[in-house]
Amino acid sequence: MRKILLLLSSCLIILAACQSDTTNEVNDVNNDEATSNEEALETNSGVYLEQHGLDWIDIETESGVESYQLSEEAREDLKYIEENEKVKYHHYHHKGRRMIEFIEKEEYFDKPRRHHEDHHHRGHHKMHERHHGR
Repeated sequence: MRKILLLLSSCLIILAACQSDTTNEVNDVNNDEATSNEEALETNSGVYLEQHGLDWIDIETESGVESYQLSEEAREDLKYIEENEKVKYHHYHHKGRRMIEFIEKEEYFDKPRRHHEDHHHRGHHKMHERHHGR
């Protein structure tokens, strides 16, 4: 009788552990999907208005004025852009913030630029490869 009780207890523990692992796997998949959706790269255009501090800028878009946080490389891109110029940029959402990964004057957006040679923009270089056969 004791052996049967011990065997049943062991089976219950194993079943509970299997259920817990399955739930964790489902939660991990859901979290990964939410993160990838949140960080999907989008392209937008507007008029660069001004910079706030080191890494925040305002851009006038069709939706109105929007504030964006700049990646380190986008801060470097900003050196070549002046206020009130039309710009095009890649951005994504991260933890409730709009993040710019790449920004360029609108007329130069689809052209390789010398000051971008050392940058590692995930979406922008792929776009150049598609459009320019590289």
